[in-house]
Amino acid sequence: MNTAGRNNLVDYHCYTDGEDGTWTYLRTKSTVYGWVWDPYLSGDGSSVRC
Repeated sequence: MNTAGRNNLVDYHCYTDGEDGTWTYLRTKSTVYGWVWDPYLSGDGSSVRC
């Protein structure tokens, strides 16, 4: 399991809707990538649908 901290810069790629809300696919500078629940992200995550 990889994690990104509050101070990590990330690139938002796209989002999808899930049963519990919207999720954004992102990548950190060190190429760690994965799905994050939008309420955890600033700016409400990605605005591009996957």
